[in-house]
Amino acid sequence: MQNLVWNDGLSVGIDSIDNDHKNLLSLFNELSNAILSNHTSDVIENIFIRLEEYVVIHFTREEALMKQCHYPDLENHIKLHQAFVNKVPELKHKLLTADSIKVAQEVNLFLYNWLMNHIIGEDLNFAQQAYEYNLANDKPDKVSFFKGISNWLSKHLVLNSRIAITALFPIFALFVLSFFTLLNTSKELLTLQHQLDFIPLVHQINSLTHNLQTERGLTTAFLGSKNNVFHSRLTKQYEITNTSIIQYKQGIDQLGGQAINKEMREHLIRSENYFVQLLEQRKAIEQSKSKITFTFYNDFIASLLAVPESMTHQKMDSKMAHNLTAITAILNLKETAGIERALGTLAIEQGHLPDRQLHPFIQLIGQQKGFVQNFQHAATDQQRSQLRLGCKEGNIQAIEQELYLSAMKNTLSNMDSQHWFKLLSCRMDQLKTLANYLIDDFKKQSDSKVNQLKRQLYLIGIILISVLALTSFSFWILKRSIIFPIAHLTHALHDLAFGNKKVRLKDKFANDELGELLESYEKCRRRLLQADISSSVDFIRLGVELDDNTRKKDYYEKLSSTDPLTGAVNRRKLNHLAALEIDRLSRFNRNLSVLMLDIDYFKKINDSYGHAAGDQVLIAFYQSCQKLVRKIDTLARIGGEEFVILMPETDLQQASTLAERIRSTIDKQILKVDNQLIKYTVSIGVATWDSLSYKDFDDFLHCADQRLYKAKESGRNRVVSHI
Repeated sequence: MQNLVWNDGLSVGIDSIDNDHKNLLSLFNELSNAILSNHTSDVIENIFIRLEEYVVIHFTREEALMKQCHYPDLENHIKLHQAFVNKVPELKHKLLTADSIKVAQEVNLFLYNWLMNHIIGEDLNFAQQAYEYNLANDKPDKVSFFKGISNWLSKHLVLNSRIAITALFPIFALFVLSFFTLLNTSKELLTLQHQLDFIPLVHQINSLTHNLQTERGLTTAFLGSKNNVFHSRLTKQYEITNTSIIQYKQGIDQLGGQAINKEMREHLIRSENYFVQLLEQRKAIEQSKSKITFTFYNDFIASLLAVPESMTHQKMDSKMAHNLTAITAILNLKETAGIERALGTLAIEQGHLPDRQLHPFIQLIGQQKGFVQNFQHAATDQQRSQLRLGCKEGNIQAIEQELYLSAMKNTLSNMDSQHWFKLLSCRMDQLKTLANYLIDDFKKQSDSKVNQLKRQLYLIGIILISVLALTSFSFWILKRSIIFPIAHLTHALHDLAFGNKKVRLKDKFANDELGELLESYEKCRRRLLQADISSSVDFIRLGVELDDNTRKKDYYEKLSSTDPLTGAVNRRKLNHLAALEIDRLSRFNRNLSVLMLDIDYFKKINDSYGHAAGDQVLIAFYQSCQKLVRKIDTLARIGGEEFVILMPETDLQQASTLAERIRSTIDKQILKVDNQLIKYTVSIGVATWDSLSYKDFDDFLHCADQRLYKAKESGRNRVVSHI
């Protein structure tokens, strides 16, 4: 048996373990050499003693390393170690008691196979784990942060999950971005929805303040002049204002709490208090007892106008903010015009304008110009064009100038208060209409913005669904193009590892890593097929050589065990077969007989007819006997003309019967050789085995020879079975 040589491919990467394996292989090779050299049992036993000691040392070292790296299959590994430790004494006993070189070589072959299985099938399994715990000779290189993340993902996530992360990470980022976009859009949409809910209330505030402004002007004129015309109009105005108040309160109830912020709520609560005070204020007016009527109406209207102004504090785009600014500017412009109408009417009715009221009157005109500028700055061209519709502004400016000059000359009594009230009311009606137009325009913009945001939300949703579907499809395609081919290749490699070389992958890949992997698999499969065929050829060649050697061996064995002239068994082979039969019959108590045959006067035949004729007589005699004996009988030539027939399962009587048949057949035979007729006879001695009479085959054959001798003395051509 040829010794095994260490291959670096068997290294587990740990010097101490590799050295142990090399030492074990050295011991096995030493044992192989001892077997081939036929060393004494002492030498072999000494090798086994060292093997038993070293195996324990190696297993102890190996198990300690496995514990350090927390090897999960440690318990099973220990069982395998213990099984081999228990096997070694059994192998030693088998080897020391072996009676052939074949058994010894089988023991040695078992040790070689065990070592290969131990290294490849067991120890290489924990080599990677030992490397990860820095227990191997090659320490892991320091890796960068990104490579560390990559290694961690490769270690803890299967390829399927990593592909899923790669495919889903962009959509996750898109979802996050879309979430914040949706959140901001939803907030903006909610704000706009609240604004839309609030717009009807702004209309009602515009209407209510307009009626309160009218009521304030009529009240001021009534208190200043006691004019029945103003009183009758004031009474009708109460009913109009009350209707506006009811509509305003209904609008607040319909608005709900979500559209009302903290600042709005404070103004609404304040206006509620003014509603209660309004009734008392009217009673005082009827009794001409109110001294704070003008201030009350101013504060009441201001609290109502503060409600839409609080909307400007909400988050909205610039266009809508400008529109809302234009609305508040017009509402405040209308309020200053209302105050101007009330003060002017009172001054005309009383016939004078005190100095303490003249300066605020002039300020009102200045404030109106400021509100007009604010409106012009915030409004669109179409909205600005609405401000020039209706009453002629020149008439109003003229009457304002007339009132100022009359106040300076103290001739206000010459002016018509109703004309003044009518012109200023025309301006206020125009401003109310403009305010309603601006509010409606603001609602249109809000509706347009709401629809735009809704479309944006729908579009984002559609995009997300489309991206999700596209990503899912891409993931499925990516998985099918990577995971499935790898799975097929893995199964093929698994089959290849277990000897199935029939699997040929027909898939085609691009010139990438998968393509190279497939090509490598196919090369490996073909090389293994070539190796198998080469091995088969070698085995056939070896078989041919073995057959040839066997034939040669059989030929030489036949030459060494048969008579070259007749083909009969020779004396050496006869002794071997006889020993086996004697051993068998001693164990099973069976019969065994032997015939000793000698051709009569054979020397005379040689002398008379020649040695060639004598050889023909020997051949003819052997062939005649061979036809008469059984297959289990052995016909041997032990001398020149002496033959022996070994007859298992035959007693003395049966042997004598066969001997007589042979004698009779030979006696009747006439052999023609070279035109010469030769007649010959045979004398036979018969003996049957008796363990008490014979100690071995030579003793047994000697008895048959004595009886042959007696047949010769008795006249030849006869059978003798007793002395």
